[in-house]
Amino acid sequence: MAFMGMPLWAWIVFYVLVFIMLYADLKMFGRKGQHEVNVKEALQMTAVWIGVSHVEIPTTVSLAVIFGVLLLSVLLSVASTKSEARKKNA
Repeated sequence: MAFMGMPLWAWIVFYVLVFIMLYADLKMFGRKGQHEVNVKEALQMTAVWIGVSHVEIPTTVSLAVIFGVLLLSVLLSVASTKSEARKKNA
């Protein structure tokens, strides 16, 4: 069974990985005093994603880029958390 040219198992694996990374980023690496997104910022981000959505990109490339961005954000969050912990201990 396929959906949008990709096997169903690939979509399931992708979404499971996304949820794991989101959970790790939001729950395990959450910090107090985080930046709160205001309306202007949200509208700007929305405009960027709407603009990007009009570019035709193969599904596999799109999923790989999304996964890479999410993985990079989790890794940067971990590095930032460790850096802050070292500063507090020093």
